[in-house]
Amino acid sequence: MAFAAANDGVQLHFETFGAGEEGWIFLHGWGGAAAFWREFLTDHFDLQNRRAIAISFRGHGDSAATLTGYSFQQFAADIIAVADAAGLKQFSLAGFSLGGKVAAWLAAHHPERLRKLVLISPVAPGLVPFERAAVQQLCDSASDLLVLDGFFRSWFSASVSRAAYDSVLVTMAATPARVLMATAELLAWTSIAAEVGEIRLPALILAGERDPVYSPDYQRKETLPFVPNARFTVVAGGHFVPIEQPAELAREINAL
Repeated sequence: MAFAAANDGVQLHFETFGAGEEGWIFLHGWGGAAAFWREFLTDHFDLQNRRAIAISFRGHGDSAATLTGYSFQQFAADIIAVADAAGLKQFSLAGFSLGGKVAAWLAAHHPERLRKLVLISPVAPGLVPFERAAVQQLCDSASDLLVLDGFFRSWFSASVSRAAYDSVLVTMAATPARVLMATAELLAWTSIAAEVGEIRLPALILAGERDPVYSPDYQRKETLPFVPNARFTVVAGGHFVPIEQPAELAREINAL
């Protein structure tokens, strides 16, 4: 199990796949962890001449849960700390859902570190009109798998395996409620639109055609204007593209 120390001393867990020269870093979504990427990176991602690193954000998975540091600035600094610990001076960055919003912030502030940007079902840089009280209630009840099942079932296509679906819920249930709420603050009620501006890196944006919240229309309106040169692709399925359409995601990344 590998760890890197953040600039405030927090221990950040990461997993490494492959040993090639081309570096990739993968960011999970809300309530996720590095393990979210394990099957995709093991069975689908082309690791020839590549080294892929999946990070657990602070407070998630095996990274240390702290009371502070749940900001875009600190998450970006944490990613840079992991990259530095892994010896990656430059790397390509892939972010899923909330990880996509974090990736956009890092791309805007540290473009010199990035080669390519992949945003998968991303939360756009602006605001998301979620009701705060309802989200707080969900966070407070997230240790109950039945509650999570009731909320997230419509976010997945029927084709997703039960094991993959359960893995997402179990990981979220293990995430502390205060961490879920702190990161929901970033996801929904913190706009980084003015800071992001226009990202000019080679980029790919993917959306699930039946994503109930971050739909293709949402991505065209809310994300594409910030990454105007990106290739935009719609794939079958719901929100969780990396576990619903892993082979298609791998093909799209290889074509970037």
